[in-house]
This record gives sequence, C-alpha cells and structure tokens, in this order.
Amino acid sequence: MTPADQFARAYVTYLAPLRGYFYNQGVRDQRLREDLAQETFVRAWLSVHSYQEPVALRAWLFRVAHNLLVDEIRHQRPQETITDVYADPTADRQLAAVEGEPESWWMALLPQYREILVLMAEGYTPTECGRRLRLNPNAIRQLQWRARKAARKALAA
Repeated sequence: MTPADQFARAYVTYLAPLRGYFYNQGVRDQRLREDLAQETFVRAWLSVHSYQEPVALRAWLFRVAHNLLVDEIRHQRPQETITDVYADPTADRQLAAVEGEPESWWMALLPQYREILVLMAEGYTPTECGRRLRLNPNAIRQLQWRARKAARKALAA
C-alpha cells in the first residue's frame, strides 16, 4: 500500500472523529468544523515527514488538530494592543460608557493595571499576556492579583 493510499484510508477513518473533536472543543459552526477537519489533513500531509512510526496515527492527527484549533482561536483575537487603544485620550471615557461604569474608578487604576484587566477580560492566559507585555507568566499573575485588588479598592471608594 502506497503512502497516498494509507493517507486516503486515514482520511476516511478519522474525518468524522476529527469533526466530533472540534465540536467538543466548542466549534458549533458545522462548516468551520468541516474546514478545520480538512485543514488538519492538509497540515498532516504537509508535515508527514515529522510523523514517526511508533506514534499512533490517530494521536498524531489529533495533536495536529489541536494545534490547528489553537491557531484558529489566536487568529480570531484582535491584534491591536491595549497600549495602542489607550494612546487615544478619549478611549477611557468610551470604554467606561460602554461598560456603564463610572469612569472615576477606572481612571484611578494604574495604566498597567487597566491593561492587564482588559487582557484578562478578553480571555488571554498569563503566558499570552506575558508575550504581549514582555513579562514572565509569574509576573503577570502577580500583576493580575494587584490589579484586581486595586479595582476592588477603587470600586469601593
């Protein structure tokens, strides 16, 4: 059996389980699930040289699928940094108006606290925040803790 035949067989065998994997990971759009499953096979075919025989093909394909899903999620996030947003002097007032909160507590926070709180609200992990802010994840966790504490104190005032 040629490698192309083996790959075609794997496609038939694992396409539906990959769609199910993407569904279980929260991808509810059927067309997107189909695209992701097919893209998994495209990436697998392009990187078949990295596949090592003792590793189960199913496990390898699902690792490719996982990496693809992570890439897709990151691609959907805005690329604009929070410091770019706060370069606009009216941004704080606009953000406060959208959230329906008094602007004074938000402005009372240090700029780095505001930035980390927004990143947290957008769902970034400490590692991702660290990359954006050029800090290690432990420093980010400490900054998050301090920002939350300062926000609670500012809201109570």
